[in-house]
Amino acid sequence: MYIIADVEWVQNKENKQSPTQLSAVRVDNNWNIVDEFSSYIRPMDASFHDWKHVAYAGGKPDDFLYARNCHNVFTAFNNWVGEDTICWWYIPSRDLHAFINKIVLKIKNTKPSKILSEYMLGFLDGQGYVKGSAYKLARARNIDVPELEHDSRNDVIAIVNLLKGVGFPQEALLEPPIKPEPKFNHPKSDMLEYQYDVTHALLHKKGCPHIPEGADMLGFSTLLGAVRKGYKACACVREELRLAKREKVLDEISRSQYTFMYAEHGSIFHRHDCGLLHNAHHVLGTIKYDTIIKKGLRPCKVCNPSPEDEYRPLLIQQRIATMKTPKLAKRSLTRSEMTAMTRLQQSQKERYSGVLHTDMTKQEKDDLFTLTQPGFGFFAARGYQNFHTRNCSRLVGKSNIRGFDTFSHACRAGYTPCKYCKPNEKQNIVVSIPIDNKVRTDETIEDLSVLCEQYGYPHRYRKGNFELETAVGKWIIHTGDRPVTVEHINLAKKPNCETYHKQHRIFLSMLDALRYIHRHDSELKGDSEENAGTDEVV
Repeated sequence: MYIIADVEWVQNKENKQSPTQLSAVRVDNNWNIVDEFSSYIRPMDASFHDWKHVAYAGGKPDDFLYARNCHNVFTAFNNWVGEDTICWWYIPSRDLHAFINKIVLKIKNTKPSKILSEYMLGFLDGQGYVKGSAYKLARARNIDVPELEHDSRNDVIAIVNLLKGVGFPQEALLEPPIKPEPKFNHPKSDMLEYQYDVTHALLHKKGCPHIPEGADMLGFSTLLGAVRKGYKACACVREELRLAKREKVLDEISRSQYTFMYAEHGSIFHRHDCGLLHNAHHVLGTIKYDTIIKKGLRPCKVCNPSPEDEYRPLLIQQRIATMKTPKLAKRSLTRSEMTAMTRLQQSQKERYSGVLHTDMTKQEKDDLFTLTQPGFGFFAARGYQNFHTRNCSRLVGKSNIRGFDTFSHACRAGYTPCKYCKPNEKQNIVVSIPIDNKVRTDETIEDLSVLCEQYGYPHRYRKGNFELETAVGKWIIHTGDRPVTVEHINLAKKPNCETYHKQHRIFLSMLDALRYIHRHDSELKGDSEENAGTDEVV
């Protein structure tokens, strides 16, 4: 026997799917229903509860909130199906069932299945509507179906009524679905400007005397479709097709960000402004010279591309058009990050109360700012050999104080641990946060782009990551995280490194992260080789 099944689902803010209804019927050889399975499913979390969503049609909120969970419903469904074949209308429904089996139930999906819409496409070929939902196909043929759509039980009944109404034979499910024959003679095809001879695989212009009598013709209003398909052209349209190909390639080059480009199946690569690219059918590219060399391509002898060729950013209008303000995903803080946040709050209170004393000298204010810097865990005063922890009494009254984030940095600077407060490596600042960090709710990707333009940093935005390069480093700002996550490659220390490491700092905004990157690499660029690669900000 066959099972006709349908599942409804919704998506949460993270685009994760949660099934809400599952219904199925078991049918005999004449599509008569002999058994039925139907259940609401409780959504996985509160962000799924959009009661206006069509997937909740036909039910009340309480029907879903007090229903069985996904694991119980799909376990019962699989037991009810047994060894019968499941027939779904659409592929996504089948894929969701397989996904639940694999991820939730931890079982391998071995249930045989069929996609009914693919079978109906060939079976109804030439009979009006052949694509669409079961409701659409049934109503076009005056077959009775339930009024309320997107209710899984009604959807199953609609599918069964359609199969029975059109007389679809169950024997057809034993073979692969029949694909309908392609139709070339569109009713208005001979009226379009460009004609493609399917039989002889040749493109003509309308009225060309070389078009054979009675040939199957496919019409185009523009040459764009012909260019994409790579059609060969008759002499009547050959020059137009060549110019259309050239225009398409020029558009691809202008919209790309690649420094080096090459034809799709070519063995030579060029600079992006090389004229030899204009005759290619389709072009690809890379930003880095080393990357394209690893592909095994040879440099063009006309444009002579070299590693010194500059990074080619998009025009700012094009770049901004592709940028969207990220959807924020508030991530949970680690224990070290929570400690850093507490340290920041305490530092802000101390700094605010200190600056209220107007009788403080400039040196005293500088020392206060150093002592309240949440990135420092150890402190030393000029003229003394020892370094201390923040609350050491031996530090009181001293001036010209400098700070260190780790025990080893203080030792490398020539200081020895204080024998009174006994600083040690357990007090290292694992995660730090700049005192000027603020939560900014109105910042956008465009703001980052404008700031990079001012600093002169090559940059791009791709899949929620803002990538940029400085003279001494590569950086990735994960714009969807709050706090913002930043990854780094230190090119001053490891010029050939390609592996990013996470920056051990908390950034409450993207702009603060970018300003920190500018300060960090500006100092790193001017540092000696001995101090290069440290994250200390003095």
